[in-house]
Amino acid sequence: MPATDLKCHNPDTRLPRKEFQHEDVIHDVQFNWYGDMLATSSSDHKVKIWRNAGDGSWSVVTEINAHYSPVWRVSWAHPDYGAILATCSMDHRATIWRMVGQGVNGFIRWGSHVQLLIKL
Repeated sequence: MPATDLKCHNPDTRLPRKEFQHEDVIHDVQFNWYGDMLATSSSDHKVKIWRNAGDGSWSVVTEINAHYSPVWRVSWAHPDYGAILATCSMDHRATIWRMVGQGVNGFIRWGSHVQLLIKL
């Protein structure tokens, strides 16, 4: 299996972390509204966006160095608002990302739209 592919699997089967290409613990996994894209967040400070190839395989189309500490949650906006993703982290920041276009090799580029600093 190529390094960028994730095969659909039996929910009772645990996939090794390397299948998700994160370097640390994965904290959240969220599908978009249509179920054709998937976002994962991790303690490696990254968010990865996956796209379904239509044949049961998933490929990474974006890797966002999202925060300065572990990324705890990701959440997709309703499609009426466009391709928008929210992330929050232990760095006390919540960031709204929006898709800004297609990059090289089919990668999707995301830009930080709004960043909030949360003081406790």
